[in-house]
Amino acid sequence: MNKALTLITGLLILCTSLLNAQTSMQDPQAKKILDGLSAKLKTYKTITAEFTNTMEDKADPSMSDSFSGKLLVKGQFYNMTVMGQNIISDSKTIWTVIEDEEVQIDDAPTEEEEAENLFSPTKIFKFYEKGFKYKYDQEINIKGVICDQINLFPEESEDKSFHTIKLIVKRAEKQILSVIINGKDGMTYTYSISKFETNTPLTDDIFKFDTKKHPNIEVNDLRL
Repeated sequence: MNKALTLITGLLILCTSLLNAQTSMQDPQAKKILDGLSAKLKTYKTITAEFTNTMEDKADPSMSDSFSGKLLVKGQFYNMTVMGQNIISDSKTIWTVIEDEEVQIDDAPTEEEEAENLFSPTKIFKFYEKGFKYKYDQEINIKGVICDQINLFPEESEDKSFHTIKLIVKRAEKQILSVIINGKDGMTYTYSISKFETNTPLTDDIFKFDTKKHPNIEVNDLRL
């Protein structure tokens, strides 16, 4: 009888621990912030953002690097300028313009391929909506701006190159300020948003590249 009671008590403790762990990984405070973030995002017809991407390796500082870029998004269309390249997509075709000397043309990823890329230009502001557990971490004051930090953990971590993502959200604006990705290889990748404008009129021609208007550029068509 004592053994049975001990077993039942142990099972109850285990179940309670698992339930508390699950709740803590999907806690209501974090969910409320993320839901507010997603609701605000749906009101944007276009996004114009400037960002800095920093890569840090504490074990080997020589591997650290940083670069800035600009991103325009309109639905599934995007136009991104970064590291001497201008990457343009109308959701069907991708043009990669390199130093204004060469343009590589390729098919846009399929929906299945796009689903595997958490941080594609059209998903970078909403990547957290699927495939993550989340937990509220802390309130942060960054240069007078009150922010909330939420820690994200991939539900299927085995096939991911990172183990944790820290999402910093500007509380009043309900906008992402930075995304900090902690890689399994010891590298830390930080995307910091320095400028964020919404609903600026953007014409569709911004998201296409007309080779006829650039007769001197080398065209490398990679489509089958």
